[in-house]
Amino acid sequence: MELKKLREHWAGFPVVSMEERPVLISEMENMLVKSPFTREFYLRNKILFRIAASLLLLLVVAFQVRNETAGTGGEPYFLFLLAATLAGFMGFNIHLLFFADYPSLASLSLVPFLDRIENIFQRYIHSFKILSLLAGFYAQMLLECILRSSNAGLYQSIRENTIYRILILAFLSISAYILLLSFRINKYKKRMLAVRTYKEGISDTARKH
Repeated sequence: MELKKLREHWAGFPVVSMEERPVLISEMENMLVKSPFTREFYLRNKILFRIAASLLLLLVVAFQVRNETAGTGGEPYFLFLLAATLAGFMGFNIHLLFFADYPSLASLSLVPFLDRIENIFQRYIHSFKILSLLAGFYAQMLLECILRSSNAGLYQSIRENTIYRILILAFLSISAYILLLSFRINKYKKRMLAVRTYKEGISDTARKH
């Protein structure tokens, strides 16, 4: 219902007529002219999925912390760091959801409307930094599970050396970010730049008139 309302609102923007809107070249920008509320531009459902997934994973980590503490009496700092990262990721996305405030977009005029969409994309892109850190944590957990069954000595050495674990986490997180940059982040950057180009084109058109 919300998405339908926003699409109808976009089709009837009174601020700048279709004839006055800038002529755009790229396929992405032409898609934006038609509607910014296609699967490519509407991020609300993705943000909600992230919040739900991070909450579920946080509950799993809390259960793991409880079991590990009860079983060994130790302090599973690695899991505490993972839990803190998950909580930060969830909090970031909750904040982004409230910032985006999609139901209120229909009350904005065209340029502020596009400015909000651009800022939503910009913050969404920033969230991939936390996501890459999470990917590093889970990749390291997988690596340690493999080593535990194939090379117990190396596994124990890594588990007992905090510096090794941090270096491995940093390497895996940076690698994850490079992969995300290639396959996900650049795609969202193109969409954000399409919104920015369109907004600037409208502003230029308004100044000329």
